[in-house]
Amino acid sequence: EISSATLYLPRPSLGFLGMIHYTAIIFLVGTSISLVSMLKERTETKFRAAALVDPLTGLSNRRAFIEMSERAFQTSERDPQPISVLAFDLDRFKRINDEFGHATGDQVIVLFADVLGRNLRPMDIVGRLGGEEFAIILPHTPIQGAVKVGEDIRANLAARKLVNKMTGVELGAVTV
Repeated sequence: EISSATLYLPRPSLGFLGMIHYTAIIFLVGTSISLVSMLKERTETKFRAAALVDPLTGLSNRRAFIEMSERAFQTSERDPQPISVLAFDLDRFKRINDEFGHATGDQVIVLFADVLGRNLRPMDIVGRLGGEEFAIILPHTPIQGAVKVGEDIRANLAARKLVNKMTGVELGAVTV
């Protein structure tokens, strides 16, 4: 005959202090998981932003500009409003780099980005496509408005003086 004996272990009583310790452990584990998750999300957001922004100018890079432009053109197809595109290529930029150095060339690019920022609306999409090439999408802007924006940018850039940081020499107005 086989008999089975059951071992009876009484359930331990947690008591008041035991419940507090148990709750604290659960809280700490949950908080740790939440914190790690938030830090991971924040890091991913920083890397995504860094991948879409030109580090020298703070403008959108080529990839971000193309993504935003595609959305703007899709919106324009649904809501038939005029949309204009301006493209800029800074003339004689290679000569500036060769004669005054790349640091001065970077100054010119930053100066141009600043002029763009001061002449555009928040809804406009601007990007540095590479080197000294920039483009702007002007939603809700007919061609006459785009020509005026382009002329204003040219005039404002021509009015700015550039001083070589290395030598202190004023290079004069940037010719456009």
